[in-house]
Amino acid sequence: MKTIKITTLLLCLIAFVSCKESPQKNNQTTHAIGMLSNCNSNPMNAMGHSKLKSTKLAPAKDLVWDKKKLTCFFLTDDREFVDTIMTVLQAWENCCGVDFILTDDKNADIRVSFYDSMGCNSQIGKNSQFDKDHPSMNLDPKMVTKNSDYWLINLFVLHEFGHAMGFIHEHQRADLTILWDSACVYKYYECTAGWNRELVDANIFMRYAFDENRASEYDTLSIMHYDFPQFLTKNCKGYLANWTLSESDKKTALACYPK
Repeated sequence: MKTIKITTLLLCLIAFVSCKESPQKNNQTTHAIGMLSNCNSNPMNAMGHSKLKSTKLAPAKDLVWDKKKLTCFFLTDDREFVDTIMTVLQAWENCCGVDFILTDDKNADIRVSFYDSMGCNSQIGKNSQFDKDHPSMNLDPKMVTKNSDYWLINLFVLHEFGHAMGFIHEHQRADLTILWDSACVYKYYECTAGWNRELVDANIFMRYAFDENRASEYDTLSIMHYDFPQFLTKNCKGYLANWTLSESDKKTALACYPK
């Protein structure tokens, strides 16, 4: 029993140190990126508090938009950051027929808030059209701002807007098996991101049905794939952080939103 307690404590210390350091591309975990919003509710209520109490590039089944022009409303007066985000989104626009349109309409398809300590998260695809009185996406200023390194802005923006286009986490495809050390995963995300078991299940373990006709093969380089340290899997296989669209990302986006 004493050995188990010591091991658990060491794991928490390792995870805590990781959390305190700034993420670095390709060799540092970015544990809180791209958290999925509960598909049946909005991530924020009217006061800005989370409703997530404890909650091949693959398009989610039936959640890809039936249109290509997606309006975007940003709940901020920081036009410089908004311009940066819109520039980053050209990566999606250049590879497929989607067109992100900036608007002042609060009923836009994609409604982006910037609430502190709320994490970066998004509704998946057409789920954003429900309950338009609330944001459908959040970009946490503790995680990414206009002053962040460009690669980090790329990572968060492309990932979250990938969700908004209807794409699930690559590591949560229904056709994929990862040999998780589940106890270690729960402890790691509790220590580094403050997630309870329900949030870990929703963002790591849960498997989602997807549109097999438009999905590419499993792609560890996908912008929609989390990065994971090796000790979270039983076969010690880790995954690096991705901050650009992979070729499979581009191919699947084009299949879902033809030019």
